[in-house]
Amino acid sequence: MAEDATTLDLSIAPGRLPIADHPRGSAASDLNSREGVRDPPQLDTPPLLFVLDGTGNKVPLLWEQAKEFSRFKSYVEELHARMEDKSWVEKIRKDEFHVAIEASNEVRVILPSLWNDFVHPGMTVLVFMFDETKAPLKKTGSSQAQREFSPTRPEVEIMDVDVDVGQTSEHEPSTGTNSSDGESSVRSDEDDSEVGDSVSDNDDENSEAPSAKPIRAVVQPVDEGGNPLSFTMDTRWAARFLSSVKIEDSSKESLTKTLRNGREMAAETLKITKAVTTTTDSRTTLEVYTLPGPENSVLSSSIGIRWYHLHGEALGWSQYKTTCMTIPDISERTRCLILKTLHKVEKESVKAFLGGLFIEPGTVVRGDECNQAEPQSVIFSCTPYFDIQKSHPSSPDTDRLHPARTLIQSYYPYEPVRDRDEEQAYRSIGNAREGGLIHVPALWMLNVGNRAVVTCGYGPLSSDFIKSIKVIQEDLKQLGAGTGNSKTSVRFTVPDGRVLLYSSQECGTFFQAEQRVKELRRFTRDSWPTNNVQFLLQQQGKETKATPANWPAIIRQRQALFIDVAVVKDNSEKLSSTFSPSLLARPTHDSVPPFYHWPSAISRDEMGSGPVAMDAKHATKCLERVEDAMLNVTLSGYADGPVQRTFTSTKYYESLREDTFENVERSITLQIHRTDSGSRQPQCTHHQNLVRGQSSKLPSKAHDFVKVVHDTLGLFVGDVNKPVLMRKVWGATANIAAVVENLTKHRGYDLDPKEFTDPRWKTPKTQTRAWRIRTPASTYTYANEHATKFHLPLPENDKDFGATLKRCRRCAREIPFDNPDAALEHLHKHAAAEASKPGGSASSSFVRDDESWKDWIRNDDQALLESTMAGACAVLDRAIEEARKIYEALKELADGVRTEQGNLSDLYSFPRKLLETLHRLIVFYFAVERSLHYTEKYFNETKKGGYGEDYPYTDAGLEVLNSFRESTESSLLQAREELCDMVRSTTPNDAAERLSWGAESISSWLIRRLIVKPLEKSMTVGDMYREYLSTLQFQVNHRPGKRLLRSINLLQEELTILAQVNDWQTQLVTNYMSVLDDATYPMDNPSRRALYPYERHLLTSCLDNLALTHEEYDDQIRRCGPLSASTKQSAEINEEDHGKAILVFTIVTVIFLPLSFVTSYLGMNTSDIRDMENKQSLFWETALPLTAGIMATMLAIAYNGDEIRDGPAALRARHQRAAEEARGEESSRVAHHALHG
Repeated sequence: MAEDATTLDLSIAPGRLPIADHPRGSAASDLNSREGVRDPPQLDTPPLLFVLDGTGNKVPLLWEQAKEFSRFKSYVEELHARMEDKSWVEKIRKDEFHVAIEASNEVRVILPSLWNDFVHPGMTVLVFMFDETKAPLKKTGSSQAQREFSPTRPEVEIMDVDVDVGQTSEHEPSTGTNSSDGESSVRSDEDDSEVGDSVSDNDDENSEAPSAKPIRAVVQPVDEGGNPLSFTMDTRWAARFLSSVKIEDSSKESLTKTLRNGREMAAETLKITKAVTTTTDSRTTLEVYTLPGPENSVLSSSIGIRWYHLHGEALGWSQYKTTCMTIPDISERTRCLILKTLHKVEKESVKAFLGGLFIEPGTVVRGDECNQAEPQSVIFSCTPYFDIQKSHPSSPDTDRLHPARTLIQSYYPYEPVRDRDEEQAYRSIGNAREGGLIHVPALWMLNVGNRAVVTCGYGPLSSDFIKSIKVIQEDLKQLGAGTGNSKTSVRFTVPDGRVLLYSSQECGTFFQAEQRVKELRRFTRDSWPTNNVQFLLQQQGKETKATPANWPAIIRQRQALFIDVAVVKDNSEKLSSTFSPSLLARPTHDSVPPFYHWPSAISRDEMGSGPVAMDAKHATKCLERVEDAMLNVTLSGYADGPVQRTFTSTKYYESLREDTFENVERSITLQIHRTDSGSRQPQCTHHQNLVRGQSSKLPSKAHDFVKVVHDTLGLFVGDVNKPVLMRKVWGATANIAAVVENLTKHRGYDLDPKEFTDPRWKTPKTQTRAWRIRTPASTYTYANEHATKFHLPLPENDKDFGATLKRCRRCAREIPFDNPDAALEHLHKHAAAEASKPGGSASSSFVRDDESWKDWIRNDDQALLESTMAGACAVLDRAIEEARKIYEALKELADGVRTEQGNLSDLYSFPRKLLETLHRLIVFYFAVERSLHYTEKYFNETKKGGYGEDYPYTDAGLEVLNSFRESTESSLLQAREELCDMVRSTTPNDAAERLSWGAESISSWLIRRLIVKPLEKSMTVGDMYREYLSTLQFQVNHRPGKRLLRSINLLQEELTILAQVNDWQTQLVTNYMSVLDDATYPMDNPSRRALYPYERHLLTSCLDNLALTHEEYDDQIRRCGPLSASTKQSAEINEEDHGKAILVFTIVTVIFLPLSFVTSYLGMNTSDIRDMENKQSLFWETALPLTAGIMATMLAIAYNGDEIRDGPAALRARHQRAAEEARGEESSRVAHHALHG
């Protein structure tokens, strides 16, 4: 066990806070909360489920007893049976209740059948009845107090004055009286369902609640045996925990000192800026770019990943853990999560062997935060791989270290294998290194989010980053070199979370950048849209909206390695589009000519590159084509209306007079000077002040519209006065100025004394007797029931009393009174009812004379004039708004083609759709003139009733201007598409080649590299053993021997070990791929979701390689069996041949050995033998019998040796039996005599 395995056990270490491994999705208990400080949950606390009942009480239940819905329901029934309201119990028994959980910012109902799929330990479940779900369920805040569940919907108070003053019931119906009797009725005859628009000021702005997002199912990552690969940790008490644990200083200086002072392991750091893939000759390589030398504040933002690596002959866990804990710029939460993850590895995976310690190969553990808005994750992995190293003898200092284990040691960790290592098959290979052995080292790797990686191995990273992974240092000399800088890249972060890199030349203009994003969407078939996207420049922690106008200033920034741009979905959020002074250090000169002076595609080819001159002839031709369209093309597809009908023929255009911009501007300027400020005059009535205020605004609004028209036309041509087409436009704006001048002459109607005294008095213009009460949103109902509600100022700006009137059905619907006195009486009743309310106060609004009350009512003539003036202002406001939208869109066209020098890029030519754009734009300007014309005309003619769109200032009438603007923008967008198409890529755009890989992705590359890398001479370990097996097979077939049997058995054993290591590697890759899966994370991570498909493809290819390698090992193991049998058979055959030869040698020896003995005996140099007189016959007489006797004796022994050896033993046995029989007979006789004696 490692050195810290017991001392750092967080569950038993004295004086330290325990850290709980919460199940996924759990939340820390709110129990035992005293004095505002919550203690962290203990390790031995059983998992709980919390129930929030209808009274707001939060009750814990044991998860094991409530994980089934039927058991949960019984607990809920018991819980509500103890409440005062017993009706809930019956509803629960009848299943008339809902259960819900909090997810994101909403409360989502869970079906009972899906209880086990969505409810997990630690969650809080909400219980409410069916009749309490009318309102949409949402979280009401982020704090615990704000998240108290309130199922009932608050009622909206509707005030309706239907009774006389003094009655207590406001909703009791009363009988209406005839106005001729001097009594006014404030009772509404309409049903309550018809007054919804009079309840709230914001009813018109109400919209349907957004649909609930589907609940994201989190999949627990597990290994092949079903064991979890991840755990969760509550880091809310990280500061308290770390304060009790001694942690070294996390500064960069302290980390460098720690690394340099390491006793055994050396250290190196990579400051990675980007990692991209390149393909050459069908070979894909990962290029990792690093920042050389010391970093500064400008370059530090370019560092995306910091990689810390330790290496040595033996790995030290303590030093590695210290390095992980002292990573600079990480939060206390992350540091606490790292400590817990390493402790879990140390406790569960660190093992001992005879030479030291080791971590179980293939270990993968992921730690996740819980109860955090943006949870962090760390991943630890131990990657086994093959390498050839020299064997180092063990020493007493290595018993607490992690040395590299040999191939045999990895399989027999508790056996002495030194002698067996000397017989390793690698030693028998001809090209084996001197003293080298195949080892199974491991690489420790800790991924801290996507920003940092800490690894520990037996060699520098350069020994692992070879061939498939290249480390390249950034060339910082080019930074700040302006256009000569090719190192600065545009780094796009797209909505799906991917980061893609493009050179600054590829995004030299805004439309080039826009086209790159469109191509990315088109070729990758992603789900995020590209029609409505924004570019956000991310710089120094701030986000600035990137537009065609500021793109040249953005692309000029070459001091950093990256220009970070985020591609986001377009929304209504207001973002700044201004830059700091440093971004605009070198101004540019805008030399982009007007659209119609751009060169055509043909002339662009003839001109080639270079600055573009003003092409007057081309502009004249374009204007002629647009004017021809005005004289020959009529618009269709619009609804029937006075403004639209104008353009069904060309008569209107032909009848327009010509004018110039200067004349129109001069005319409107004079009107502005002649018009008073429109301030309130005390001697005037409220009606007159309203009309004067509106009339004073008209000239300024007209001037603003004319200015926008001038600026917009200037984008098309250089001279906006000379062409006939342009002069016609100014003629139309001159008509607008004339209408405005006529309308500004109206100063409001004087008060007629007979209006309130003569019962036969009628309005002079409309000839009616009708009076209506003013409300905050008044309209002219008599003239048109579809008229727009204008929010006109109330008398004395009394909004409180206006709100009171709006809650009245009759006032809100502007139902007319046929007598002004009845209207005044109605106002008096409202004032009296408001003043009589409990707590109400009689403000100045309710104490006034009849002269002041008369400002609150108006007749039809006053309403018509006020509506007309307000309508004219509304038409001009809408016209200015729509015209500015068109101008901004056209200005983007002009800015989108600018280079960083500010001139027109050589890549663009004139888009033909701009001809149609100008045609539709001029029609839009004419439609504005017609809208104001008909506004004045209908007022003068006192037109009554009719269709809603007949009045240009109604909602329908204003939408006509919107439709003309949309028609213009449609062709404008097509012109933009043309410009983007001019800069499309010439080759297919593969997103993988642009992708900037993250830390987990580089780690996946490294894991794959370590597993599939060759050991030497481009040979993998499988290739080397296959070659050695072929050598043995050749020797068995040609030089068989018993010694080959041991070699084959040893080879078979080593192949089995190789297969075991292959299983470890397969387990590692499978588990690492599981913990990288975005579906297994507690919260959705767009970056993780975007990169995982690429990582999965990479690791899947690694698994395929491992599967093929395992099949190869199995095949070699199968080949060893028959090879061993063949060796045995060959050895037996050789032994049979050897027996025959031995027989021949034995016969010769038996014959001639006695002869040699006799010869040697008779040849002895002794006196008795030397002096003998015998002849040769003595030799034969002696030698032949001796030879024959010896041969007979040897044959007898050879063929009857067993009988001869058994003879003496049998004889001894007979003698023993005879002796025993004799002793037995003697004993019998003695016994007999003793018995009968």
